[in-house]
Amino acid sequence: MKQQTLTCHCGHEENIGRDITLSSNVTDAGWGVLPTFDGKLIKVCPPCYTRAKELANEMYQLTGSRYISLSNLIRNKD
Repeated sequence: MKQQTLTCHCGHEENIGRDITLSSNVTDAGWGVLPTFDGKLIKVCPPCYTRAKELANEMYQLTGSRYISLSNLIRNKD
């Protein structure tokens, strides 16, 4: 079995003992998966996932909506 590495945007890396074929493989390794509106699945380490959940809850408390478009708040540099 080939080991694969999960890499978070923050730079944290972790080798897991199985192929990453499903998002459940990522969550079984203790990481989080954040789906995007453009169909991507972003893998994040446990501390970043916890922070993302905190920020999401804060945005919900501020707006009363779970469907906030971050792209309207953040300008892409692309």
